[in-house]
Amino acid sequence: VVVAINPLAWPRSEVIRFPVSSPNLLVTDASGSPIPSQVLRETLLSPTTRATYIAAYTGTGGTGGEEVGEEAGEEGEEAGEEGEWKELEDGQWPQPSQQRKRKHRKRQEQEQKEEEQQAVLSLVFRAEVPPLGYATFFVSPATQDTPGRAHVSEAWSNTAAGTTAARSGAATAQKKPSKAERGRKARGRRMGGSGGVEREMGGGDTGGRQLQGGGGTEEDKTGGGGGGSGQEGVDTVVLGGWQGAGASGGGGAAGASRDSGKQAALRVSFSKSALGMQRMELVSPSASGSGEISHMSMPVNATMMEYASYSGGAYIFEASQPAEPITKRGFQVPIHIQRGPIVEEFTRKVTPWISEVFRVYPGQDYAELHYSVGPLPAKGRNHEVMARFTAPINSSRTFYSDSNGRSYIKRVVDYRLDWKLQVSDPIGGNYYPLTVGAFIKDKAAQLSVLVDRAAGAASLAAGQLEVMLHRALQSLDGKGVGEPLQESITVEGKTRPLTVVGALRFGLHATTDPKEGGKQGKEGVGLGRGSEWRRQHAQRLISPLQLAFALQTQESIKAAQGSYTWHYSLSQPSSTSRPTNPDSAFSYAVPLNVAVISLQELSPSEVVVRLAHLYEPGEHAALSRPAHVDLRRLFAARKIQEVAELSLMANQRRAEMRQPLSWQVQVEDEVGREGDSNNFKDTASTQGPFVDPATLVVELGPAEIRTFSIRLQAT
Repeated sequence: VVVAINPLAWPRSEVIRFPVSSPNLLVTDASGSPIPSQVLRETLLSPTTRATYIAAYTGTGGTGGEEVGEEAGEEGEEAGEEGEWKELEDGQWPQPSQQRKRKHRKRQEQEQKEEEQQAVLSLVFRAEVPPLGYATFFVSPATQDTPGRAHVSEAWSNTAAGTTAARSGAATAQKKPSKAERGRKARGRRMGGSGGVEREMGGGDTGGRQLQGGGGTEEDKTGGGGGGSGQEGVDTVVLGGWQGAGASGGGGAAGASRDSGKQAALRVSFSKSALGMQRMELVSPSASGSGEISHMSMPVNATMMEYASYSGGAYIFEASQPAEPITKRGFQVPIHIQRGPIVEEFTRKVTPWISEVFRVYPGQDYAELHYSVGPLPAKGRNHEVMARFTAPINSSRTFYSDSNGRSYIKRVVDYRLDWKLQVSDPIGGNYYPLTVGAFIKDKAAQLSVLVDRAAGAASLAAGQLEVMLHRALQSLDGKGVGEPLQESITVEGKTRPLTVVGALRFGLHATTDPKEGGKQGKEGVGLGRGSEWRRQHAQRLISPLQLAFALQTQESIKAAQGSYTWHYSLSQPSSTSRPTNPDSAFSYAVPLNVAVISLQELSPSEVVVRLAHLYEPGEHAALSRPAHVDLRRLFAARKIQEVAELSLMANQRRAEMRQPLSWQVQVEDEVGREGDSNNFKDTASTQGPFVDPATLVVELGPAEIRTFSIRLQAT
């Protein structure tokens, strides 16, 4: 039994993911209807690293100290070898010996074999969950003939263990390739195909999909003609878009839910020759439904890079030279590709200590970069690793980052609005903290990146946006720490440098005048949704679905049908066992420009709730307007007896507070320079009126937060 709990006051249709032990599974909802699902292999972390951190978290022995120590020793040895490859005075690099090359290849082959034997599987499916409530799902064993069983991802790899099409976690007999197949592989090698494999990925579900140059034609993109630069072939693989959504696979699983209507979906192309992400494109279904329409397409790269320096410390980031792409000489970059109706993945192991997984969701307008960085080499110089996105966007060395999760501030390289900046550190001096995300834009396009934790970010050149991921330092900055920044983890007395695991969510949008509210593209596809995308996805990242699990028999589940509520929402008038329809009157959702940022129970009959308007004045034509929340419908499951508005800290009533002060501040003019001394404006915010006790409707002005104490009727 899986219970998905939604802390947001919006209905959600999102992909949930958790590890499983078998690929033969069936997912059903509370009514017993099958839910489209997919099983795929986890490729971000090695089984040994995963077991080590499970052992550290749970305090158990895990894999044992021998394995942990052995792996740490191998990585330390690799780091030492990397340190040996120092640049010579004449600028030439010595080539590693043949013996060392054979040693690396043997180690990689052994690691690949171990990962194949210890593969960790995950189950993914799209969950529909009501606002401020939960939904229940059931996962049970299935056979090959079970209707609606989980789709097992089609996989491809350029390593010796995975050059043939294999289903994740399913042992398949491999027959000896025929003469014709050997000939195709040889041709693939001559053409530069990674791993020498020339075949269509995922059973040909994408055909000859093309990447158009943003032409927006209504021609179906499934015919394979035209020879577009991003056409899927020997070296290029295309993931996402609309054609993957709804595709059925083994077991008859239907595709991803098209809850987003006709919104533009993101399609991403990758290079199998170890170059990673190459292009992003916004597409929508064609009128016939058999193809896709391209609305925007541009080359976008995401590269793992490193600042190599010998100064700085825990508090000071001081790069002495520009960042360089991270590579390891003599290391064959393994690539693993998985396809399915719910999620598609492109995995690349950049070095023995850095892995990245791009996840693209068919029918959705976003993609994710999941990364594993560490243990970083512990010898020689400092290592400061970041991910850099590069796109042909004329951002003029300007980007926008959030300051507190709510307001986005304009950042210009080597410029400060409040004083004349003397540039002493051209790299570290242009890094800014962010808690939610950042974006770059020009008059045509926007590229947005959201983070899952606080990080540093910068845009040092036009069309670039980078986010710091991990730091391991040898130097001190003299700011009081007293030791180098070398975080580590200890399991059973064995200590190893820390491995950082995280995710970046990114999207591409057209830039439109906010006064127009976002123009509509062909066939009503909403473009110019950058602001909406950032606000809504940020809330989903800040407040993810919470999962709870229970092991029950079929008999016990059937026995509980009449007494247990499988679906619940605080905004439902009554609790029933039937699924909640988010569009019905039985489930009230706050407007999309409002968030319930806290809901605290003081007693069984009293709660404190904070409502926040998510948009700033002038940010969006429609969503920056005042918003209204009906408290009676929000708490429909309980009867409200009294509502009192409080201060933000909830320590005094608003009616008893003094009027807030009105400040005057100097503002930035249109060209991004300091305004003159008379350029002031009144910053008194637009506040909603007191709540009418007869209607109990709250009005929120742009960027306003209001706090209420609500007394409910006892149950």
